[in-house]
Amino acid sequence: MVFYGLRKFARELGLEIQSGVAYGIYERYAVSMWEGNGYKAFNISAKFEDDLCKKMEMELMELEANYRRVAYIRFIEGVLEARFVDNPGTMKQFRNCFFNVLSVLDEYEIPDADICPKCGLPMYGQGVWSLFKLYGRKSCLYTHEHCAAAMEREVNRQIEWDRQHPMSKEEFIESMMEIHGDESLEELELALLFWLPHMNF
Repeated sequence: MVFYGLRKFARELGLEIQSGVAYGIYERYAVSMWEGNGYKAFNISAKFEDDLCKKMEMELMELEANYRRVAYIRFIEGVLEARFVDNPGTMKQFRNCFFNVLSVLDEYEIPDADICPKCGLPMYGQGVWSLFKLYGRKSCLYTHEHCAAAMEREVNRQIEWDRQHPMSKEEFIESMMEIHGDESLEELELALLFWLPHMNF
């Protein structure tokens, strides 16, 4: 879903809107944005190397502290995602955070949008946008067409594996505590707030 405030912002950035997601190239970054039940989110897909992610994590965590409505700004499966609790006034924070995140990225040597985030090879303007959904979380990536097809097969395999090996609510909460172990109780509660409604226990 893309409602008025987010739709207006996406248009200002020159993004396309389709299937409930705004997406496109802004400056040199592949950007996508969407909103759902009680949240707004944006992500940036690029060839983020692990060492580079670790260098940026501290700056991104400090940036989180500047926004009362941000749930997290994290690298998830190689994608940088920011998610906000959607309340009155969230759109202003969302907008400011987006530009602040880009400012952090500009400090590092990050490949531009024409480098496939999956294989790391140039796309020469022939990339495709693909929308994936796993555990209720959307991920919109700009990649080679064959890389997108491989990702789709991987996501489908994961969905089938999860269907055959269901996780209990208690196991899910335990896994989330492992992921967010060093974070505050408030951050853990926010993470659970977003994930639990999308899980099939």
